[in-house]
Amino acid sequence: MKAPLSFGTDEAALVLSSMVAAADDDPSEAELAVLRDRLPRALAPALEARLAAAGLSWPADLPSLAEAALGGLESAPEAARLQVLSVVLEVALADGRVDQEELRLLARFASRLGVGLSDVDAYRASLARGGQGAADPAAALALGPREAGAALAALVAAADDDPSDAELALLREYCSARDYESLIEKLAAAGLAWPSGLPKAAPAIRRGLAALDRRGRLAYLTLAYRVALADGEAEAAEMAILEGFCADFLVGVGELKACAPALEALFRGF
Repeated sequence: MKAPLSFGTDEAALVLSSMVAAADDDPSEAELAVLRDRLPRALAPALEARLAAAGLSWPADLPSLAEAALGGLESAPEAARLQVLSVVLEVALADGRVDQEELRLLARFASRLGVGLSDVDAYRASLARGGQGAADPAAALALGPREAGAALAALVAAADDDPSDAELALLREYCSARDYESLIEKLAAAGLAWPSGLPKAAPAIRRGLAALDRRGRLAYLTLAYRVALADGEAEAAEMAILEGFCADFLVGVGELKACAPALEALFRGF
């Protein structure tokens, strides 16, 4: 007889969040962005491999997996239970509203783990304020799509050294001075310096870009690629940043290369 599955805190958060994300339809890009921001990137493939070895499949066996996750969390410290449920709540809120099925699941999970939804929301708010247990001092940082696109381009420009004149020329051409003024103000309010704090703002950049349609995201990713090429050759540090964002939004680097000559056309209408 096989031993029952056990889940760590992050794995339990992924299982329960995925069940909520699938409650109304296939998980949306906004819901997936929350999971990428709050959980380790390698978690999902590692868990899927574990399940396959146990003869289980994802997402078909999610209901039974959720039961195992809840059972393992029942005896966990309250902070761990709140941490897991805060991720689940954030996923439910990602699309701007919580539907009835998502609310039913949230209430069931919270009741099973002996906490109130108001306690979960308060814990989530404390993380956003950078309170105790916050993993990211910039957790409350919120960037609009234009600010996020400007931030991505600047992040790539600063990856290898101070931005060159050629890189700055591209930033000025496709991102307004107001975009950067607003971005710098928001970074400062989150305790992040310009431009050295940009790497810590990466989750907020992803959230901001997720608000764009695919064409908009492709425009800013292509701009960042052109910035990387501005000095003649893309550095490894610049491409590492770009490849990470491309993976998040299911865009191939080859697509950026193809779009690079038509960057101006991509930005028409912005």
